[in-house]
Amino acid sequence: MEEEAGVGKPKEAGGEATAYELLCVCRDLQGMFEDFDVPLLVCHGSDDEVCDPACTEELYKPAASGDKTLKIYLGMGHQIVGEPEENVELVFGDMVEWLRTRALSSKEGNSTRAAVVEGGV
Repeated sequence: MEEEAGVGKPKEAGGEATAYELLCVCRDLQGMFEDFDVPLLVCHGSDDEVCDPACTEELYKPAASGDKTLKIYLGMGHQIVGEPEENVELVFGDMVEWLRTRALSSKEGNSTRAAVVEGGV
């Protein structure tokens, strides 16, 4: 039986390889955000213990986009779409609204928004 491309056992059982790859990707992304000029929505849970929300803000700030939004969801963890149902509805609702607003609007003006969203369960 053939193994699917890209699917296999992790090289290191302790997660060190995953952590190292994540670090490399984050470092690469930091250098690219200054050139990122398309609409940008960044969402993060304030109680994330895997990825510090401050790091997300550091990626968001230099993004060149004139239309960028940062949403920090109070009380939510790393997997903001794996939270209790009320939180999932809040996050997906915000994402859909963000997309809907841009789909309906013309290119007459860009905006920058940062928000802390309360109401996490």
